[in-house]
Amino acid sequence: MMNVWEEGKIMKIGLVRHFEVIEPEINGGMTSAEFKAWQDGYDTADVKVKPANIKSEDWKVCYCSTLPRAIKTAKTVYNGQIIQTNLLREIEIGPAFNTKVKLPFMFWTVMGRCAWYFSHKSQSEKHIETKRRAHKIVSDILNKHQENILIVSHGAIMYYIRKELLINGFTGPRFAKAKNGFLYIFQK
Repeated sequence: MMNVWEEGKIMKIGLVRHFEVIEPEINGGMTSAEFKAWQDGYDTADVKVKPANIKSEDWKVCYCSTLPRAIKTAKTVYNGQIIQTNLLREIEIGPAFNTKVKLPFMFWTVMGRCAWYFSHKSQSEKHIETKRRAHKIVSDILNKHQENILIVSHGAIMYYIRKELLINGFTGPRFAKAKNGFLYIFQK
């Protein structure tokens, strides 16, 4: 891969997971349709804004997901140019199957994530497509910028972005589940 940064220059990429979401209420079990409706509500829900130890002047530009929770977080923590892209959207999980039987919320999330991981037809995006998406956004950023870049995104896709950064020679912290509103810095 051809990169534009100069020899000897340190480039930093900051990853931030959106602020904590004010989640739609969960009342007991839910059908597959109710789980899908809950997911839609989560995607449009507001966030709990909190102070973040992120200085706008440390970053040349900010990339963020097109989902409202990431946009609001980006606008709160960064006051420069924000580039919104679908490549940074969360990995969508849908019901693994359709049923009118009410099942626990955790069942739906675990089954949906397993279905995604194994590229089940019930999911809108396959596991390999998620990996390609993470590869594309990291490649695009590295080919366009040599300055420090801030990325505001979502927990699951951040895992794959982190992997791509490591493949591209960056070093940075590990995280199993990224904390909301926390800055993870990777550098090369």
